[in-house]
Amino acid sequence: MRICAASILLCCLLAPVIIEKKDITPPTHLSILVDTSQSMQLVDAPTNDTSTSRLSQVNQLLFNEQGQFLQALHDRFEVHLYPFDTGLHQSTVLPQDLDSETLPQFEPNGTLTDIGTAIREAAAAWKGQNTAGIVLITDGGHNSGQFPLEDVTALDVPVYAIGVGSVEPPKDIQIQHIDYTPIAYTNHESIIRVTVVQTGYTGKTTRLSLREMQRKTLVDTATLTFNQSPNATPANATTTQVVELKLTPQVEGNFQYTVELPVLDGELTEANNQKTFSVKL
Repeated sequence: MRICAASILLCCLLAPVIIEKKDITPPTHLSILVDTSQSMQLVDAPTNDTSTSRLSQVNQLLFNEQGQFLQALHDRFEVHLYPFDTGLHQSTVLPQDLDSETLPQFEPNGTLTDIGTAIREAAAAWKGQNTAGIVLITDGGHNSGQFPLEDVTALDVPVYAIGVGSVEPPKDIQIQHIDYTPIAYTNHESIIRVTVVQTGYTGKTTRLSLREMQRKTLVDTATLTFNQSPNATPANATTTQVVELKLTPQVEGNFQYTVELPVLDGELTEANNQKTFSVKL
């Protein structure tokens, strides 16, 4: 007994320590952005006698039975799957062992596409952490807001783009931006500058309208023809032009105005054919 007691006392005096090694290296994040806007439901020229929508091709790439593409990335990185249209939506949580039956399929629920905003939001989500980059899967049909490439490159995050669908963009016209003075004066003319972007309607003519929303009063109109850019060769090239409308208010108050374009034949979406702004008089 004395020997046992002495042994226990000796162990306590020596203060034994159990050392357990753990890898506490923070994970490297990889964001995969999947375009889920309306243009991704388009079916391009069939290959191998099969007609498949653009988003269905993406679902097959990510969630097929073998799962080689997604599994290979999942083995190396902490992968975050983000559907996006005008911005990022909640990411899909991936299980450790990927199983195609447990992963949801992406649906083309978005009305518009804002690629620049999606990239900026994905970069901000993991700012300050180890990031391998952003994988962008899209048909390139950006039709909401501006997309300054220099802003994206300034994020200093690698972006790996995977194109889906035809190289010819779908037909669309959009009111991209309205430049106006939020405070105006009665009986004084104000100039409203509207930036219009079109794809696939070169040579077509349409009419841009300015209306006061409450009374639906037509304030001004302008006819515009989508001329081909001097530096562009294909007829479906995207062009941008600025149109001026005039506003001369007669009474004081707070008013809302809308600038709108009619829907053209074959247009992808009408959701970007109008914009609203407010003016205090």
